[in-house]
Amino acid sequence: MAQDAQEKLNLHPWRVLPFESFSNSAGAADVYRLRSLPDDEATTRYIEEHVEGQPRVMRPVNEPNKSKFFSSEDSSNLLEQAFWATGLHIREIAGNLKETHRPLGYTSTNSANKLGFGSIVVTYRNCPNNCPLTYWVGDPWYALFPRKTN
Repeated sequence: MAQDAQEKLNLHPWRVLPFESFSNSAGAADVYRLRSLPDDEATTRYIEEHVEGQPRVMRPVNEPNKSKFFSSEDSSNLLEQAFWATGLHIREIAGNLKETHRPLGYTSTNSANKLGFGSIVVTYRNCPNNCPLTYWVGDPWYALFPRKTN
């Protein structure tokens, strides 16, 4: 079409930081992923009800966080733990969530990650459901980034 109009298009793709979201990228993954499970009643109940054995997709304890999106290991751990606890609370008070709506975001039923994907990306267009529940779940919670309906 540009040729028909005798126009030349110059595209300049750019990015600030690349994202790493593969589950086998361990400490380099740019997602919210717990390093350890909190020792509390809500976590114990969730794991007993939704996870067979120990969760398999967690940040390795002995590998430092290499994500460029967090200022420090302590800050990422604090944020992940807060989103986890809030996600568990939201699951308890919101009756309209499905099994696949995990505390750290949507993950399919047959996924090894029963804790949630943990996406950190939100745009002006929408908030994906694979972000932590804290980001997008509404009534009775107040979403940080309310989702737009399709």
